[in-house]
Amino acid sequence: MVYQPKPRTLTAIVLALAAMGLQGLTARGQDSTPDFDLIRTTDLQAIDRDRVQNWLEQQVSGLLALKANDAVTAQGSALVATITEHFRASNATMGFKDGLAQLVLQIVTRQYNSPPASAEARKPAAVGFALLAVQAVLPNADAAAAIACLTPALSDPAPAVRFLAASGLAGVAAKVDDRQWGTLLAAVQKAAAGESDPVALGAMLQVLLVRSGPRQESVVPAVQAVMDARLEAFARQALLPGPQDAEIASWLGEQALKIAEAHSTVPFVDRIARLMTLATWTYLSEMPSSPRRLQLERAVMAAETQLKAIVRAKADVPTPPDVTTAMLAGAATPAQAENMTTALERWIGTPQQPGVLNSAPFGLPVGLGLSRPATTPTSPPAS
Repeated sequence: MVYQPKPRTLTAIVLALAAMGLQGLTARGQDSTPDFDLIRTTDLQAIDRDRVQNWLEQQVSGLLALKANDAVTAQGSALVATITEHFRASNATMGFKDGLAQLVLQIVTRQYNSPPASAEARKPAAVGFALLAVQAVLPNADAAAAIACLTPALSDPAPAVRFLAASGLAGVAAKVDDRQWGTLLAAVQKAAAGESDPVALGAMLQVLLVRSGPRQESVVPAVQAVMDARLEAFARQALLPGPQDAEIASWLGEQALKIAEAHSTVPFVDRIARLMTLATWTYLSEMPSSPRRLQLERAVMAAETQLKAIVRAKADVPTPPDVTTAMLAGAATPAQAENMTTALERWIGTPQQPGVLNSAPFGLPVGLGLSRPATTPTSPPAS
């Protein structure tokens, strides 16, 4: 069963609205709404362009200034509905679509980057609807403009906004040139390294985890850097390993298995093994009733699955250690903890007995250079 993290409230709202097509809604300021039925059949020149630009400026600035949630939902959904309806209309010209995309991105970029009067002045849902408006026109958007518009939102305080920004960037990744790809990759790498929300991180991985084509090899250093930063945060207990980290481990394992020389797989094996180790230790420090144990189980299972495949293929180890079986054997008991620890030590070694990963062809240091935190089982913090 594929793990589906529970989305934040805003994410659920905006995705539901997008899925419904936002039909039957009319944007506020109806009296000043341009005659889109006519304008969309033109190339959006001169006075028509001015009218659409002025309307968009009013709509986006008004949306971002709203305080009441109901008002945000009403105006935001109506704005997205209007843009979506006319952009997708069968008689909309290419000139209209291109011009509308240019205006939406310019205005949302400018309005989003204009700081609000106070930290609480801008509702996350309002920003979310503005980004949905951007996503509606992305098929005709200039790639550089899309990157400039969406990248700042990768560091927004609201997880759902970060999700929308990342999913928008994933939507334009295929059409960027090499220079734009470098800019996009660097921005998403930076954001993913410290992302705490699983939904937002999942969207970022749509950009990072390239599985085919000429860019697959070029993303390896970026993915490794993301994993390094996250492993360091796991070791400090600043982040909790989760299903998206398991997805990174699976991708790293896929890349390792494509490499002919076993010694060249070491950088991949090292990172996967450290994830499994830190996730196992964290799992054993959680209270048996903690809902976070399931999240950690998935990280352990995915990482160990990759390690087993690699050592069977590259080191001729027919029966590798098995933390997963020990973990799933029964309820949380001292025996379970002991069996998991024993299996883990068979992987990473102890001063008394080297493990599978300490031997050739991997030659990783005993314990992988990690120190197990001295913790006692605790309940997860209240959310």
